[in-house]
Amino acid sequence: MTKIGFIVEGECEKLLIESANFRLWAIQHDLEICDPVINVRGNSNLCPKNIEPSITDCRNMANPDKIIILTDLECEPCVMATKARINHKNVDQIIVAKKALEAWFLADTIAMRRWLKNDDFPGETRPEQTTDMPWERLK
Repeated sequence: MTKIGFIVEGECEKLLIESANFRLWAIQHDLEICDPVINVRGNSNLCPKNIEPSITDCRNMANPDKIIILTDLECEPCVMATKARINHKNVDQIIVAKKALEAWFLADTIAMRRWLKNDDFPGETRPEQTTDMPWERLK
């Protein structure tokens, strides 16, 4: 089983990684999610000069085999630009959610209807292309 340490941009990403369903998925794929999941509290803390303490904390507290960063695209021009900005030799993988992770919530019409208690919620056919950031739509 491969031990994975996660460094995430914010609270939503942390909740996703810590969720029972994600951990069950990981186990089914021979992965162990290390605790704690490190929340850097904002993408400005995901640049080489600011991320070093988080990588050190992840290594010291969780001793993972691999370190993965989960972040949002937000206003960057493309996924590659986001990965280039974060680039760090001690990070094994950088996963970038299109626009923002919250777009994933909007993409799940059934879950949104359940959460809103509104069977008429039309859903978002292209949540990564909303005019505003997805969390504004969620509000």
